Amino acid sequence: MDSQIGYLKRRFHIMTADEAVAMANCETPLRAGVLITFDDGYLDNYTLAFPILRSHQVQGLFFLPTSFIGTTHLPFWDVIAYVVRRSQKKTISLDYPEPVTFDLAGDTNALLKILRLSKTPAVTDFDRFLSGLQQACGTSLTRRT
Repeated sequence: MDSQIGYLKRRFHIMTADEAVAMANCETPLRAGVLITFDDGYLDNYTLAFPILRSHQVQGLFFLPTSFIGTTHLPFWDVIAYVVRRSQKKTISLDYPEPVTFDLAGDTNALLKILRLSKTPAVTDFDRFLSGLQQACGTSLTRRT
């Protein structure tokens, strides 16, 4: 990430939050630039990304999903990733919302495809989707003590 921020800084104007807001409100003229954002609130945003931004003296905006603060709830994308990454199976097949097979061993984009499928309008019952995924992966969300 350090080299990416360095590249952006050398080639583009990196906007501050105030500049972006002023342009959005038509208070200043539009100016080409880059606004660096982080939208998941993971700890590595602070431990890894923030020091790099600081070393380059550039700003980033960190968006936090506040509904998860102080809870044990996980975002759906993390739940799906947990289930898929812990599967010992090379391929899985789902019946809902449509019959589909994923190659977990050979397709590096399998997780992304499963995440995309989970967000389609055809998935009207997320719990059913997640249950089918757990069954297909042979992975459970319940903790064993």
